[in-house]
Amino acid sequence: YEGCAADIADFIDDTPPASDAVLRPDTLWAPNHKMRDITATVTAVDNCDTDPEVVLLSIDSNEPANAKGDGNFEPDVAGADFITEDYGFQLRAERQGGKPGRVYTVTYGTADDSGNMAEESATVTVPSNQKKK
Repeated sequence: YEGCAADIADFIDDTPPASDAVLRPDTLWAPNHKMRDITATVTAVDNCDTDPEVVLLSIDSNEPANAKGDGNFEPDVAGADFITEDYGFQLRAERQGGKPGRVYTVTYGTADDSGNMAEESATVTVPSNQKKK
């Protein structure tokens, strides 16, 4: 990692890590209220740190956990261990009827040894139907 040698006293690493997150599956069908296993693959690279830290920051939904037309099941997220290197959890395959579908947004944070941080998000959808767009 050129320019990052310890003998360069005036080098300042101010470049955050670059990361990419992929969730599998990224679509949950059928919306049968069952919990489904999700696996995340997060790759992170940095200009100086050969092993940037990756942690699960949050899992959010564009729909409330329990709302009219979704079957009244809770919780919608299970097995997630936030602020750790967690790549496996469960999401509920449900969405509100009459709406365009649920979108879960899963956000990971990466940090390098110099304290630079970045976030990367990926989504899992529970569509309203199986029609192709």
